[in-house]
Amino acid sequence: MVKQMVADMVVSVETARLLVYRLGHLLDAAVGRVTSIASMTKLYASEVATKAALDAIQLHGGYGFTEEFPVGRYLLEAKVLEVGEGNNQLHREIIADWAFGVRDY
Repeated sequence: MVKQMVADMVVSVETARLLVYRLGHLLDAAVGRVTSIASMTKLYASEVATKAALDAIQLHGGYGFTEEFPVGRYLLEAKVLEVGEGNNQLHREIIADWAFGVRDY
């Protein structure tokens, strides 16, 4: 199960990285407003960071909660990402509006 958890973490992080690269490419190309893509990127990457931190704590067992290992701090930092720059519920609203055609960006 450890290998499966690590593999899932790697795939999720790499997928989030690809979204970040896509957003960067769109911004560099100056295609206009990319609010929906930015919301998707922020939502997915912040949730991946939290899940990866939780899985890392689980893999470390009791050591994950000690100050000697940084994984406990990673969870706190990841949770902040879910709230900063608009909470994830707001980004879900933006994405849903885009999916239903209410927004064009």
